[in-house]
Amino acid sequence: MPKNPVRRSEHIGTFSNSLLSDVTNLHGYIAEAHNVVTPDGYTLTLHRIPGRVETKRRNKNRTIILHHGLLGSSVDWILLGPNHSLAYLLNDAGYDVWLANARGNKYSKTHVTKSVYSSEYWDFSWHEIGLYDLSSIIDYVKENTLVKSQIYFVAHSMGAAALTVLLSTSPQYNTILNLVILLAPLVFMQQAKGPFRIISELQSLDYNATLKILGENQFIPSEKFIKALTRKFCKGDIKLCENPLLLLSDGGKVISDSTRMKNILAHVPAGGSTKTIMHFGQLISSGRFEMFDGGSTMNIKKYGIASPPKYHLREIKLPVALFSSHDDWLSTVPDIIKFLSYIPNPVVHHIVQKTSKEFSHFDFVWGEEAPELVYKHIFDILKQY
Repeated sequence: MPKNPVRRSEHIGTFSNSLLSDVTNLHGYIAEAHNVVTPDGYTLTLHRIPGRVETKRRNKNRTIILHHGLLGSSVDWILLGPNHSLAYLLNDAGYDVWLANARGNKYSKTHVTKSVYSSEYWDFSWHEIGLYDLSSIIDYVKENTLVKSQIYFVAHSMGAAALTVLLSTSPQYNTILNLVILLAPLVFMQQAKGPFRIISELQSLDYNATLKILGENQFIPSEKFIKALTRKFCKGDIKLCENPLLLLSDGGKVISDSTRMKNILAHVPAGGSTKTIMHFGQLISSGRFEMFDGGSTMNIKKYGIASPPKYHLREIKLPVALFSSHDDWLSTVPDIIKFLSYIPNPVVHHIVQKTSKEFSHFDFVWGEEAPELVYKHIFDILKQY
């Protein structure tokens, strides 16, 4: 961290040029965009949904931050449309809703000094997202909401991993947040399956070669690699399997609703670093929730020891609710149970009940059954806190 970190923030008003705002306006909601600059210089866009167009603003004494998952963006939380998307449901229930965007996605792709075309820009994983992005976002939201407002945090997938980093390395945020809800968190990943396991095995054999296959800076895997994974793992529409995020998460599982499929393909993946992907690959092979392994020489220089340190999960003191599914390739039930054994104050572990359809990693956010199988339970938990 820089010696004198400065968080600069700027409210830039209703973000009419934003694709997210275009969508929310179509759905009947107002959207704002706020710029937050992290201590290490990344400019993040925070989207805020203060209310419906016809009601404008309402005074709200409950604030909630939603953070997207792997290679996602704030748009993920509104893809199900009005009356179904979690962001809208929360807003209708009286919450001041803030939607985060991690560094490197299409809404947060600038830096005060580094070019997005440079390797220096892309030298980050979910560790930096947790340590710098989330601390800056939470501080900004706290400063720009009611003084007595309670702040809740819902994070999915990679966002949950980043939040776990922040809470375990900066314990003061355990007192700022009232409750965190982690949907399919990517913390322990030893039981993960599918293409991600192949990536993990490849990087264990040859890190540099894997880096070239996946994209040396931004995660843009080679066409040849995607085709090879598609032949091995695709179980749905080939068009969906050509989307690297959908292939990694569930083998391009069929999306029956054509409008929802079109919306998803239009917005994901939203961008991210290859180092983020490879940090998760490291967790699969190590079975630990640990910092990035740069090799013994670099580790000694950075951490003072040859192996990457583990995160201190017992520092997470605030109430934590966990959600998982038996159909999830990446965040498996056994790995979530392992995570539960480390945190001092788990309040619930909700395993999505089996239905006629598989409920996979991204169904927690944009699955057609998410309102009934996940969001209803989120509201039950929030009512208790």
